[in-house]
Amino acid sequence: MNVDVFFNKKEDKFYKELKEKVNSYFKDNNISIKGNMKMYLITAVLLTITYGSYFLILFGNFSEIVMLALVCVMGVGIAGIGMGIMHDGSHNAYSHSKFVNYIIGSLLNLAGSHKYIWDIRHNSLHHMYTNVYKYDYDMVKIFLVRHSPEAKKRWFHKYQHLYAPVMVYPYYTLFWLLIYDIFHMGVFSKFAEGEERKHPARKILGIIFWRLFYLFYIVVIPYMVLDLPFWEIMVGFLALHISTSLVLCTIFQVAHIMKETTHAIPDKKGNIKDTWAENQVKSSSNFSLNNKLLTWFCGGLNFQIEHHLFPWICSIHYPEIQPIVKATIEKYGMPYNVKPTLMSAYASHLGYLKILGNEK
Repeated sequence: MNVDVFFNKKEDKFYKELKEKVNSYFKDNNISIKGNMKMYLITAVLLTITYGSYFLILFGNFSEIVMLALVCVMGVGIAGIGMGIMHDGSHNAYSHSKFVNYIIGSLLNLAGSHKYIWDIRHNSLHHMYTNVYKYDYDMVKIFLVRHSPEAKKRWFHKYQHLYAPVMVYPYYTLFWLLIYDIFHMGVFSKFAEGEERKHPARKILGIIFWRLFYLFYIVVIPYMVLDLPFWEIMVGFLALHISTSLVLCTIFQVAHIMKETTHAIPDKKGNIKDTWAENQVKSSSNFSLNNKLLTWFCGGLNFQIEHHLFPWICSIHYPEIQPIVKATIEKYGMPYNVKPTLMSAYASHLGYLKILGNEK
């Protein structure tokens, strides 16, 4: 990857000590860093909720209102699969088996995107250049929302804290489906500043196949099976994406786009003053750490700092290593950003959008 941004190469005593402590925790307690029966149970439950809803819609003979509710349940389930299962697989954290990780990571293909694109956008760019403008592609790349102090400010951004939650975030996965992935697999293959790549033909064909398969089972099959006009099928399609998007955007935005988190700015030579690990700490924020149900559903992404420092460790272990991570971060004088609840984190996020929208 040819990206001209460089983190500080000084000896990172903080990260070295932290890795030693975390590794000792797993070794001393004879615990695998990958998934276990708890993770497999989460997988079974989320897949059952999601695709059980799908088959109930097709064959349950319910009213349109009940079917619409099931569509929303399915949408929330898809978000849960993405955060609580697929995400671990994509980081090779779900299992010691590369094949199992590949299969679990490929569940994204059933949700309208594709593992190949995700690995570039999320694993390679977001986790390496977190909150670095023009390099972190997980930040919403749409001119309607200003998520970074480095982004161009437009007059309407002063209202973004009001319209983003209702006009942008609900349609996030539709952007993936209809714009983002297609845009970056075509002529414009640039994912980040200074980064270009040629996509293998088999990957492009795979993306086309899975995109068509997704539209077939989400739109075509329901239209063929259900005695409903096409416009009602499309209402369900939109409801599915809105419910998925609202869940994903709520979790994603409060993990990094906060007043307390930093946005590293490279100097003219592309150098960043912090080490990679220091930037992960400063650019990430935790929330609602005592909410076990939320932790279960969102795959530990409320432990965002732990995830960014140890993405190869399965998310079910984050609550156990959290005290170690927090104590070591504070020992080295860095802030451990955390909000007590999801609602307080989201309110803080909207407050930061307001600040970014009103900057001079």
